[in-house]
Amino acid sequence: MRTLGRTLLGLVAKAHRDRRGQMAILFVLTLLVVFIFFALAFDAGLWYFDHRTAQNQSEAAALAAVQELPADADGLGPATDAAKQWLTKNGFDGGSECPAATKDGIVYSDHNEDGLIDTARVCVGRNSPGIFAALSGIDSVHVSAAATATVGSAGFATTMPWMPTVPDADCDEIGETCAVDLNGDGDTEDDGEQCTFLDCPFGLNPNKLYSFKCRGCDETSPGNLGSIAACGTGTNDYRMCIIGEGDPVGYEVGDIVTVGNAPGSGGQNTCDALATLVSRNGETTDDRCREVTYPCDVASTPDPENGLDPGAVEALTADDGLANDPACEHRKVVVPLGGEYAGGGASDREVLGLAVFYIAGWDRKGPWGDAAATTSEECGTAGGDPTWKCGMVWGYLLFGQNPDSRFLLDQISDEPNPFAPLLIALVD
Repeated sequence: MRTLGRTLLGLVAKAHRDRRGQMAILFVLTLLVVFIFFALAFDAGLWYFDHRTAQNQSEAAALAAVQELPADADGLGPATDAAKQWLTKNGFDGGSECPAATKDGIVYSDHNEDGLIDTARVCVGRNSPGIFAALSGIDSVHVSAAATATVGSAGFATTMPWMPTVPDADCDEIGETCAVDLNGDGDTEDDGEQCTFLDCPFGLNPNKLYSFKCRGCDETSPGNLGSIAACGTGTNDYRMCIIGEGDPVGYEVGDIVTVGNAPGSGGQNTCDALATLVSRNGETTDDRCREVTYPCDVASTPDPENGLDPGAVEALTADDGLANDPACEHRKVVVPLGGEYAGGGASDREVLGLAVFYIAGWDRKGPWGDAAATTSEECGTAGGDPTWKCGMVWGYLLFGQNPDSRFLLDQISDEPNPFAPLLIALVD
């Protein structure tokens, strides 16, 4: 029995030693499999990270390029330079990989087909090295990324609670003969050449002074005339909308808006709200709603017959003009453009487009909103014979400039509008 017991114990010990050997082999094989998966995951992670970096580089470069657009085909140099600078800033020093590249590896195109380049596509590509993959003979893999950005007229925006009337709602094709006297010579027969990209649609003239509110009415108090419920139907909604603290609904081209009956807006409300807006933005004066001048006011001297005021526009938009002064940024506002307004009460009007205006001034002394400027020298100055009707609030169109940041922009419009806010977006 003792011999049998020792024999059985020997067999058990031998089996245990054999099993330990098998476990060691299995453990080594498992480690090898784990290492292979780890190596693949590590290299794949590096390649993915490199691809993500390439995507960020292409997106940043495309967005930088369209900051310099729109432009004609001969004016793409600044856009290309901007794209290259951002590629360099983000660590990319190779060449683009875009097929059929039109200029230095960047594909430019005209998205809205208005004759100007408004879209840029930037592609980057490079070989991304592997670490563990090199053990299998894979030294690197090619990673690439592309991004397309475009700039266009905003088709939706929050706005000020006013809707000025466009002079020619049918002037909606570039090159079409305008039905209004754009150049102020007294007739429309030879104004066809005036209907350029700057003037159409809507027959607007960038050298003219426009009234945002109650230009055509002769009432001594503007009441509700010319106002819209851009932030709600109450008087306080109206005031908060002007100040920039309201809850704006926003308008899209094609919307139908009721003008003139909501909200209530006497001259005092308009003046108080505008005085609050400019005072909160650093413009100061001792007398908020009387005959005062604010630092960002424009001396408006429209022609008594046609409202043309090219001298004021030139001074306003010069490199050192108020429109380019950060201290006057709050004067850049968005308003919806509407069709003909019959006056005398509420009317439903279609939003034909959006435009950026500079608030040059407003009527600050009762009777609030007398519909005409009171001298031929400057809108709102007391005394003298009435001249061009400046209305309750007046200002000038801004071409190619964006409004103050408090205005929300969304949706690039399919129709070109040189006076609308510009919106930049990645489209691919």
